[in-house]
Amino acid sequence: MVIHRTFIKAINSSLGIFFFLCAQIFFHVGCESRQEKEFKRGIKYQNSKDYSSALEEFEKSIKREPGNPTSLMAARESIKILLYEVKNYEKAIELLKFLILYSNNSEERWRSQSQIAQIYFDNLGWYDKALIEYSKLLNGNLSKEEQTKIHLSIARAYYYLGQFNQSWNEASSLLLENSVSQDQIFDVYLLQANIHQSLKRFSEATKLFEEILTRFPERSKKENVGINLALCYEELGVYKEAMRVLESLKNSYEPKEYIALRLKKLKDRLINQPKKRLKK
Repeated sequence: MVIHRTFIKAINSSLGIFFFLCAQIFFHVGCESRQEKEFKRGIKYQNSKDYSSALEEFEKSIKREPGNPTSLMAARESIKILLYEVKNYEKAIELLKFLILYSNNSEERWRSQSQIAQIYFDNLGWYDKALIEYSKLLNGNLSKEEQTKIHLSIARAYYYLGQFNQSWNEASSLLLENSVSQDQIFDVYLLQANIHQSLKRFSEATKLFEEILTRFPERSKKENVGINLALCYEELGVYKEAMRVLESLKNSYEPKEYIALRLKKLKDRLINQPKKRLKK
């Protein structure tokens, strides 16, 4: 009889544990199921280009259980829409921070941090915030090439903030590195020439622009180095040199009408330039 009662108690206890586990499994599966359904609805809306509805569904999925794989997938898809379709950069930054917080992938966290800095710099033009975010990237275990890229971005951010001394120093330090590529040397020289031009040091700017044109002819075309050089010569009153540079751009620069107009104005200025009196 005692054995029978003990056996019954054991069965009841096991059944209690079984039903409890079943309830827990049912509860969690239910939550995950709703989250996954929201995510799938978001994908469906995304594919049909109903981006507003897609973002609503993804947001529900993210909030239901932040940090699990489905929420991370929903965040990634939302970021794509926010960046490339609806151009809501501030909301994209929020979700990139979400990935930094919850992703287990160190490369994804670093990439998200890098993207935040880039959005502040390229899309929002908030260079002070870009500086902060780029500085965070330097705390990682980076290759020399990655460090150089970040320092160059920091130098540019200082430039756009009008902090020319800091920009110059940051850029100049890169030229001391052995790992600097030819493309990066071009970027540093161009930034330094732009600093000279911004500070109205036109003589120094022309020397650097001329060097850039000689050493990097192809990239100089893409970055309109010749136009800036001509403008500096014009500021110096050396109109013949400005015309020489513009003449060299006639066949490659678009729109061609701009070059023709600049040349005409320079010819007029040259004709109307006061003539020097001959000493008796």
